[in-house]
Amino acid sequence: MIAEGLEKKPLSYIARQIVATGFNCVRFTWATFMFTRPDYSKLTVSESLDKYGLKDAKAGLVKNNPQFLNMNVVEVHQAVVNELGKNKVMVVLDNHVSQPKWCCGGGDGNGFFGDAEFDPTEWLQGLAAVARTYKGNSAVIGMSLRNELRGDRQNEADWYKYMQEGAATIHRENPDCLVIVSGLSYDTNLGFLKAKPLGVNLNNKLVYEAHCYMLREGTVNLEEVYGVNDLNWDRPRNPAFLDRLQLIRQLNQEPKTNRPTYYIMFHPQSGQCVHIGKTNIVLANCKTASYWDQHQDGGTIKVAGSPQCLGVAGDGNAARVSDDCSSNGSKWKYVSSSGLHLGAQDGEGKYLCLERNASDSTLVTKKCLCVGDNLVDFPTCADNPEVQWFKLVPANV
Repeated sequence: MIAEGLEKKPLSYIARQIVATGFNCVRFTWATFMFTRPDYSKLTVSESLDKYGLKDAKAGLVKNNPQFLNMNVVEVHQAVVNELGKNKVMVVLDNHVSQPKWCCGGGDGNGFFGDAEFDPTEWLQGLAAVARTYKGNSAVIGMSLRNELRGDRQNEADWYKYMQEGAATIHRENPDCLVIVSGLSYDTNLGFLKAKPLGVNLNNKLVYEAHCYMLREGTVNLEEVYGVNDLNWDRPRNPAFLDRLQLIRQLNQEPKTNRPTYYIMFHPQSGQCVHIGKTNIVLANCKTASYWDQHQDGGTIKVAGSPQCLGVAGDGNAARVSDDCSSNGSKWKYVSSSGLHLGAQDGEGKYLCLERNASDSTLVTKKCLCVGDNLVDFPTCADNPEVQWFKLVPANV
């Protein structure tokens, strides 16, 4: 019930480090019982840590955040949110579990509506309480309804029923808040929405989330090898990985500006962006990215402020920028269901896709991976098409 890390470093330090490493949003968890049951909500931090035998964690709190020891767990939750807001970090409040415990297992009683610890009525009461608690708090931009629904009881009918009720509850109590909806099977499945939408009207406040990451459980203070920071939260675990996130860590769009919008061509796999050099086109740091005009599927990709367009030059050859904006070799189409696979036709009418050349980061055009000449995805594919995935990202700063 207490934010991880408070036993490692002072709260103000953690908030500043989040900003210093270029992040601007925190998904901050809470348990339903924290807000619905007095035997949880009235526990002080000291009592909560004693209850679970977390002696080392308590010693860490005494050293780094002693001001929290006699506060109850809800007050500390609010203090964390307020400190993040003070540092201009946005917060998404995530209803992680009902009973405060490690998450997540298929039979842990917290997995789906009707499980031993997951009463839908109490869950709705918790959502309402948290929405009211943080109404008017500018740091809180969204609330997720529930983390990773799972287990033998999960079914689509109950998912629709309770997700609609939960979304309506949050929106009624806090209409400024984004409502974030997770799917089934540990939030890896939202496919059923193709056949039947959720059917709630939240005035453009509805967001869907999907998860894909490693899980761990059962060990106190386990070193999180996939975490951003090292064990003691002193520094980033892998600074090179942060470089791959550079585009999403920098400000790309300023809402209150009259500056025109341009586009940056981003390569998600490498974290690099397309840059037009003197002799060739390469992928490099996104701070030096070239600017492009808006692209329509099947149309040209023009250099911003220029009559020149991006084009193919043959299978395995470097992509080029030229005055040719009328041939099929400069008409770029999304060729796979990913929506990230950009291809144009060569002189023989075959589609070639943009690709990052592994040896020198040159932008080349090669046969499209995992998609046929008829532009239908292969049902199975031994290649990794992500090397050919690009995204045109809007920017105006």
